[in-house]
Amino acid sequence: MEKIKTERLTRRGLLLAAAAGGAWASVSAAMATPQCFDPATLTPEQKKMRTALAFVPASPDPEKTCGGCAFFVEADLSDCGVCRVLNGPVETRSHCSSWAPRQ
Repeated sequence: MEKIKTERLTRRGLLLAAAAGGAWASVSAAMATPQCFDPATLTPEQKKMRTALAFVPASPDPEKTCGGCAFFVEADLSDCGVCRVLNGPVETRSHCSSWAPRQ
């Protein structure tokens, strides 16, 4: 008869797994959702422009973010600003296809 190997589930193991999963979920959510504005409040024109310019909330290239773009105007908040091309709020870590380096 074949022995079936079973692992004992401990409360400690369960708590560690839950903590790791919760931490990952909050990091993922923070990276995916804008902190400066609510996308639902954007006008239809702003939404259309973001789609046309392939806007993403987190740049795939850390060297090409809204914060380093010529069209970015800083706001009072540390990670927020306004894009002259998108005509609306953006985060410094965002990116679109109209990115141009600051001079």
